[in-house]
Amino acid sequence: MLLLGSFLFADFEIPERIRGLLSGKQMLAIKRQIGGARVIDAMGPDPADIAWSGRLQGGDLVARLGQLASLRDAGQAVTLVCDSVVLTVVIGDFNVDYERPYQGTYDIRLVVQPDDTPSSPASLDDLVGADMDSGNQILGGSTTGGALDAGTTVSGNLA
Repeated sequence: MLLLGSFLFADFEIPERIRGLLSGKQMLAIKRQIGGARVIDAMGPDPADIAWSGRLQGGDLVARLGQLASLRDAGQAVTLVCDSVVLTVVIGDFNVDYERPYQGTYDIRLVVQPDDTPSSPASLDDLVGADMDSGNQILGGSTTGGALDAGTTVSGNLA
């Protein structure tokens, strides 16, 4: 089964080969240090674009090609279902070779939209509050009137 948004590819319309499905690379930051040492930071997956070529035929050719062109023109994320693989994609390229009123070929390229968008970093207030909570738990208190509250001032020699 091959479904792109609301467009169902059926029978001979399903391509023999789909390039890039589940492919990609790991984004790496490589820091080279004096003496040849390296520090490698993995920054997350970078999915490959998905692409294929195909043929559409039938009396409704222009309407069906128009559906795919409209999905491209909208520039919005759509669901791609290929067998048991489900991804969110945006159509990057869609090119048509119109051959006859009932037949045409096309090339399509999809850009995969990662599912796990990074959350916004915590604010300083959130980080300080979390530290206060963990400190209160260590000292046996709670955030509501425990050993240390956010408004408590500690004075004296702590050394």
